[in-house]
Amino acid sequence: MFLSNLMFLLCAFTLLATTATSHTQPSKHAHHMSPGIYSIASKTYTADNIDIHLKQRIYELQSEFREQLDHAISDWILDEHLKELATKQNKSIDKIYEETFKVEVSEKELKDFYERNKDRISYPYDKAKPQLQRYLHNKKRSEKREAYIDDLKKEGKFQLLVAKPVAPVFKIATAGFPTKGVQNTDSDTVELVKFSDYQCPHCKEAYEALQTLLPKYKGKIKFVHIDFPINSSGISRKVARGSFCAQEQDKYWEYHGLAFKRQANLTANAPTELAAELKLDLKAFNACYGNSKSNDYVEQALQVARDLRVNSTPTFYVNGRRVMVHHDIEKDLTEALDTALQTK
Repeated sequence: MFLSNLMFLLCAFTLLATTATSHTQPSKHAHHMSPGIYSIASKTYTADNIDIHLKQRIYELQSEFREQLDHAISDWILDEHLKELATKQNKSIDKIYEETFKVEVSEKELKDFYERNKDRISYPYDKAKPQLQRYLHNKKRSEKREAYIDDLKKEGKFQLLVAKPVAPVFKIATAGFPTKGVQNTDSDTVELVKFSDYQCPHCKEAYEALQTLLPKYKGKIKFVHIDFPINSSGISRKVARGSFCAQEQDKYWEYHGLAFKRQANLTANAPTELAAELKLDLKAFNACYGNSKSNDYVEQALQVARDLRVNSTPTFYVNGRRVMVHHDIEKDLTEALDTALQTK
């Protein structure tokens, strides 16, 4: 069953890679044509003439297949290793697994986790403890398992020989949105664009990750933030309008950071409350907020997102290529930024 699933993944990935990325691989033959992907009304469509949004979807499928392929092979490598250990030690595979990936969660770890996340936990510590125990136990075991597999791969000099797919490049209308870092816009600039919603928990995690990441690339990249308030409460949109007015007083980034720090307590009154906490000129802030310009700013941001067909937050682009963020935001962005810097 494993081998049949693996062969299916390989065949499917090969088909997608052939059709979707052939345009990214320069040919030695001047008149090379990309293989056809589909035909309709007597017209054949290839990677060279399909819509860029379809290219993006195919890229996402390729990335998903490659990740599944890596997971499938990793599971197989671990299973084979555990079988060897079980045979050598004359134990069951289940016993070997339990011994190898045994973890413990201390009371201190539980309390520290609860304190860091109590704004999002609706129960007192004693009532939440059993669920926290299970969550942290499974998390630690998963992390230990992943580290163990990584060690096995390094020991065996593992390489996934299926090339990474290449994302299509979108033109993003970033003019007028808040920026940090390098301010020039020449072709050598590496640009990181983030779309986020102030009430999105993953966006807060991304904000925190960027506080560590951006200083590492000081003087090397341009960071652009575009508000994308999609939360149905309407509060995110109000906070986004307020961010424009904070920018009018050169306090956008302070407002932006405070909004994420206060995420759990954001209400319809948040814009004024945040402005007051930052000691902004409230008269000027309220006049700005009541002006159509703040609403136009949000509409402009939403239109940019719509043009790119962004449908979730946070969403990142590096030099116009959408970054597929899987589990570790900082790791995935670091890889994308390093690649862009090496190839500029």
